[in-house]
Amino acid sequence: MSMCTPLQPLSAAEVFQSRDAILATAAKQGLSQHVFGYISLLEPSGDELRAFEKSGTPPARKAEAVVHLSDGAGVRKPFKAYATLKGSSAEVSLSPVDTEKGWPLFSLHECDLAEKLVMDSPEVHKLLKETYKMDESAIKRLKVDPWGIHGCHWSPVSAEAEKSRVMMCLMYLSKREDCKDNFYAHPLDFLCYVDLYEKKLLHIQKCEKGGKVPREASEYHRALVDHSKFDRSLKPLEIVQPEGPSFEVEGNGIKWNRWSLNISFNYREGLVLHNLKFDGRPVLRRACLSEMAVPYADPFPPHIHKCAFDVGDYGLGYFATSLNLGCDCLGRIHYFDALLTDHNGDPYVIPKAVCMHEEDAGLLWKHVESRTGHNESRRNRKLVISFIATVVNYEYAIYWNLYLDGTIDLEIKLTGILSTNALSDCEKDSGVPQHGTLVTEEVNAQIHQHIFCARLDTCVDGDGNYVCETELVPVEDKRDPYRNCLEVKKRVLDTEKDGRGWSNQSQATSRYWTVCNGEKKNRYGNPTAYKLMPMGAPTVISKPDNFLFERGPFTKHAVWVTPQTAEERYAAGDFTTHAKGEQGGIEQYQRQGRDLVNKPLVLWHTFNAVHVVRPEDFPVMPAEMAGFKLRAFGFFDENPTCLLPPQSCGSKSLSVQTQSALTNLEGASVPTTEASSNSPVSAHSGGECH
Repeated sequence: MSMCTPLQPLSAAEVFQSRDAILATAAKQGLSQHVFGYISLLEPSGDELRAFEKSGTPPARKAEAVVHLSDGAGVRKPFKAYATLKGSSAEVSLSPVDTEKGWPLFSLHECDLAEKLVMDSPEVHKLLKETYKMDESAIKRLKVDPWGIHGCHWSPVSAEAEKSRVMMCLMYLSKREDCKDNFYAHPLDFLCYVDLYEKKLLHIQKCEKGGKVPREASEYHRALVDHSKFDRSLKPLEIVQPEGPSFEVEGNGIKWNRWSLNISFNYREGLVLHNLKFDGRPVLRRACLSEMAVPYADPFPPHIHKCAFDVGDYGLGYFATSLNLGCDCLGRIHYFDALLTDHNGDPYVIPKAVCMHEEDAGLLWKHVESRTGHNESRRNRKLVISFIATVVNYEYAIYWNLYLDGTIDLEIKLTGILSTNALSDCEKDSGVPQHGTLVTEEVNAQIHQHIFCARLDTCVDGDGNYVCETELVPVEDKRDPYRNCLEVKKRVLDTEKDGRGWSNQSQATSRYWTVCNGEKKNRYGNPTAYKLMPMGAPTVISKPDNFLFERGPFTKHAVWVTPQTAEERYAAGDFTTHAKGEQGGIEQYQRQGRDLVNKPLVLWHTFNAVHVVRPEDFPVMPAEMAGFKLRAFGFFDENPTCLLPPQSCGSKSLSVQTQSALTNLEGASVPTTEASSNSPVSAHSGGECH
């Protein structure tokens, strides 16, 4: 386990070196007025990593970047740059992005610019004064949520979108001078469209019956709720590890129990796991959340363009927040900082962007021998590696969990605040939304879906893998006279041709998929394998001709399989903004018709969280869950946790009855946690969460 791996993110010095070389190359081509979208490590290919593992010689360090530049005539375009770092210099290639297929993501700087363009617009000020009867003090409390435009080519700014970067902005009003209130309870019923290159307002899309701002407040901020009504019934719950955590960290390398892995963090995918091994046996070469589509189900203007691709349009890494001990993570914590870049190409750090800690995971296994009463029981434990991205209103808390028995799972918790809207014209008279839920009077929280796609680069017991679809079916012939017989039906996803490289969920047959090694067998003669277990939600609920399937065809199927290829990185293609369906992505990757047997593969898993909003989801939403599991399936010859030592049952905790009895006997309560000197600590100092 070494911190000096080829997957180590760029250092600040490498960022500066890459930026300066890119700008020097741009200047030679007569390009100027730079605004960077990102500068990030270009990860080595699978072949380069395998060569490094054999020889120990690291591949060249490379950076990739997107930078917006103007030519001598003032025409502005996005450019893709690659920099190969050599000593103190770098070789750079710079070429324009083919915006006919899609535009690069919106940076934080551009989102801030969109908000400013709306806030400073005389047209917006005039509308607010004349239609909404606002004075200047109220206008200063305007809040603007910038969005990419789904179906930009049939939007009111389709012509501008062909040659420039445009965003739409949802409008809200804070009712307080300190702006601590929940302004999502006060949506305005118009949208603004802005041009980020020209830095101007393009269009205001209004409702015919607009002009009223919902007034009812709905608060969650600690400064605005009645402290006398706080629920104080819960007693403190402490997480104590008096001997410290069981993990070891060196740089970005981690060892825990029988697991070893490396992690990295980038602007787009956020947290990425690399080289996951159990007892030295490889399981995954890479694991990340590759894309997420969030289509809203309201057909009425101006909401028809609401469908965020939160990974490809904005970058989850850019929206990561610093984590707080005791609120976001409990126990003995190790934090990892994240180094990203701003619009000038300067590096900056998100402190404590990634949290790692251990959790008790309940019962692992148990058996009481009924004849003797002998009890054998073991507790499970998991290593949790997580980050949280706040994408304007929504929080996505992303947890990768590793377990003692070799299980891996991805758990995504969706929380934050709903994206609300005022009622559409046809709904205002009845006061009832047709495609959503009232969360306060006149405020609609629309039906929507969160369709995730995880990318899993497999290397189960080695690189020679294939994927098998497996399900249970009743036996239909004379072998089943008593009508109780089931058998396993298998289908190898052996090629990308003829739709044989993808598969859909089937709850009726308990369908799952195994990633098998075509060369390694267990003691029973079966391939060593890992099993993908979906959570069971439908992949997507939609009509087959929905534009979502053109822009994000990964949403069509639950499982896709492709060969590991350096150029095929993202489920919806490199650039999703303004995309019309030809920007790349899994479906286009599979058009090559390649073989999928006994080679390094990528397993793409699409899963969904369908959200029909409840009143209980407002003003802030209790976490909804989405995710999947990967479990060993013949990877071991027996339960790999049989050699976990028995624990002394009851030595570390007391039952409520025992606590009460001891309190009565001794006249004082017995502490059940360690002294404050053993209170939870972290690699960074923790503090009160605000």
